Amino acid sequence: MMLGWLYQDQGLALGLAIPIAIATGMLAGLVSGLLITYARLPAFIATLTMMSVARGLANILTEGRQIVGYPEWFTSLATVRHFGFLSATVGLFLVMLGVAWVFLRFRAGGRNLYAIGGSP
Repeated sequence: MMLGWLYQDQGLALGLAIPIAIATGMLAGLVSGLLITYARLPAFIATLTMMSVARGLANILTEGRQIVGYPEWFTSLATVRHFGFLSATVGLFLVMLGVAWVFLRFRAGGRNLYAIGGSP
């Protein structure tokens, strides 16, 4: 919703709107994490709270209307199928999954992530 609002209503370039929308999502995750950590809210309740806040802000920013009219190349990322079944977004996910697996399996920093947490 944030991406559409920034791109369509505010006129930002898509290349600038995408990182701002991602940063907004990261901020929402940070707020949820702080609610869980410092306010000691259960994770489920904090997530529902953040969802309600995000929906309310989206309704206010868009005045309750749908956002349409993305460029063709952008919508084709999800609709065009390669090899008859694979969209570009799924392909990108699989590449990122492979990179994450290699990092976690073969790099010291990745192995250290496995050592964090757990029961005493």
